[in-house]
Amino acid sequence: MVGNWVDVLGPVVAAGHAESAWPQAVVLDSTWFDVTNRRTGTRTRAFYVLAFYGYQQGARRGRVLALRASARGRQADWEDLLRSLPGKPTLAISDGDPAITGAVSTVWPATFGKVCEHHLEPPRVLWRVWPAPSCVESWSWNPHATTCR
Repeated sequence: MVGNWVDVLGPVVAAGHAESAWPQAVVLDSTWFDVTNRRTGTRTRAFYVLAFYGYQQGARRGRVLALRASARGRQADWEDLLRSLPGKPTLAISDGDPAITGAVSTVWPATFGKVCEHHLEPPRVLWRVWPAPSCVESWSWNPHATTCR
């Protein structure tokens, strides 16, 4: 019942605060929620939450732009969300999730992608910059540079 209220009234309440276009920089991340069957002890992935945080040009503080539930958190889900507003940011930061990097590369091919510094330490690194330059496979790559040495 409450879910229906959020679906119906959420857009009405949030309309005055909604973005009309993507800001200059966005941070994209997701998390998942599991449920445990108390009788069997079996854990099941219930859903994902896709999150966007954005910074307008010159702004010192950003704000949450979108939180969306998703059944699987796939690249197609991210692509739908990226297409939900006109325009494109110049910078997209993420944790290197292939679903996110693939969606950004597909929907916003000219947007510069970077992985947040927290996720730059091995063994968490998948991609530091996408599309990945050939030197990314080497640990000698400087994560603070925008190109390979």
